[in-house]
Amino acid sequence: MMLRPLLTFHESVVEEAALGYFRELGYETKFGPDIAPDGNAKERENWNDVILEGRLKTAIDRLNSHLSADARADAVRKVLRSESSSLVQSNRRFHDFLANGIDIETRRKEGRIAGDKAWLVDFEHPENNDWLVVNQFAV
Repeated sequence: MMLRPLLTFHESVVEEAALGYFRELGYETKFGPDIAPDGNAKERENWNDVILEGRLKTAIDRLNSHLSADARADAVRKVLRSESSSLVQSNRRFHDFLANGIDIETRRKEGRIAGDKAWLVDFEHPENNDWLVVNQFAV
């Protein structure tokens, strides 16, 4: 005699519960296929894009308005550029950007070059950030 489980577990139940939790926290949620390269609300140019470049640029511009457009563009390039074939090293580098900002050089009005930081997250005012959770994100 075979016993049947009383409840059938579906991964989607947990996934939807997690999405609901993030929505309650104020996060925006998106369905991965919708923002895919062939989606109806495309935010990726190709399937290899794991960073939503448009959102990244908008966030860097919003959080770093004190920096020149060139400095902000440099910050975007640094985030998008892979400097290592090691996933561990790439993740450490990105974590450093999140936690400590991105080191950039800016030209001051008097012409000298000075170091500055571009930020990906506003830790003091979390409401200034773009919090997004994407489910079913295919790469």
